[in-house]
Amino acid sequence: RLTIKGTDFNDSYSMSLRRNIGENNSSSRWEASFHNYDGLHKTDFTVGDEVVLYTDITTNPATTKIFTGVLTDVDFDGRGTVKETVKLMARDYTAILQKNTVEPEVYTDQEISTIVTNLMSKYAPASITTTNVTTTTLTPTRITFKQISLFDALKELAELVDYFFYVDENKDLHFKRKSQTSSGVTLNNTNVIRSNFRQDVDSVRNRCYVYGDRILVAAPTEAFTSNGTGSVFTLSYKPHNTAVLVPSGTAGIKQKGDVYLGTQSVASGADYLVNYHDKKIIFQSGTTVGYNSIPSSGTAFTVDYQRLRPIIKLAEDQASITLYNKRTEILMRTDIKDPQQATDLAKNRVLLQKDPPIQGDVDVVGLLNLVPGNTIIVNLPNENQ
Repeated sequence: RLTIKGTDFNDSYSMSLRRNIGENNSSSRWEASFHNYDGLHKTDFTVGDEVVLYTDITTNPATTKIFTGVLTDVDFDGRGTVKETVKLMARDYTAILQKNTVEPEVYTDQEISTIVTNLMSKYAPASITTTNVTTTTLTPTRITFKQISLFDALKELAELVDYFFYVDENKDLHFKRKSQTSSGVTLNNTNVIRSNFRQDVDSVRNRCYVYGDRILVAAPTEAFTSNGTGSVFTLSYKPHNTAVLVPSGTAGIKQKGDVYLGTQSVASGADYLVNYHDKKIIFQSGTTVGYNSIPSSGTAFTVDYQRLRPIIKLAEDQASITLYNKRTEILMRTDIKDPQQATDLAKNRVLLQKDPPIQGDVDVVGLLNLVPGNTIIVNLPNENQ
């Protein structure tokens, strides 16, 4: 049974429903084709219409809902008046989450499921509920999101705790531990007509580097002594937020600074200029500025400043490295500004990928209503499964 925007349609000549699984999520795509003789369906379908699919073997009309989604494509194909068709495609509400953008958000000391429900309340369609969001055991020190899709934000949270998420046919978000919900189905020689299993060593990753953002930290205070003539002093690092004290100590006066070549004209009134890329402090003097700010000979002064330090975290599993050699994954995540967040992500990626997965394809007899992410029992001893 098929309804589109609340109206039943029973004249499709082909229909398919595909449920795809990712590492931490699943989504569904529905497609159907209709004859459109003499424009039979020319005004029936509009992108954005809600699609609901029911299926049962013994009940007519069917009452078991297996898909709810939104029309994303309506394609008319005309070949004269007798070969006109219309093809429809819909995505479930999990995919709809990709359309909504999370504004800059910072969560401090909040448990993961609390963050999930808060994000959903702010950025998801009001029709999507969160009844099946389950509590985790992780409370990150800090986690930030900045202009990413709601789907990607949920995916990031799921990766941290090895959870799985999707929006079901009742438009309820499931966010739960992976491999904890049983489908109740067993695949064996009574319902499997073909099977193929393989172990994929190529997908093993036993080392993970996470490159986060760069953050400002205090650099060591640097001390110099002026000779009275030289105006350029080189720092150890590229400086941010400089503070120059002349002379050094409690009697020192904080000097006024400006940016080297920051304007077309010479910066008047500044005691020194900062040449960031060359790591230099330049005291001003000469006829162009009309004064001399170079400390007198023998005067000691200090430069306090901050420097950028990159967040780089490495996690690895030595047992896996011994078995499969080093297999490294590199994640560039400039949205990560907390070192602990980078550490958690690196550790979890290695935990998930350190062993080669067993992957299988099976063809089955009968109608199985399965949800990607739920567990299924495979009992095929002849294939060593």
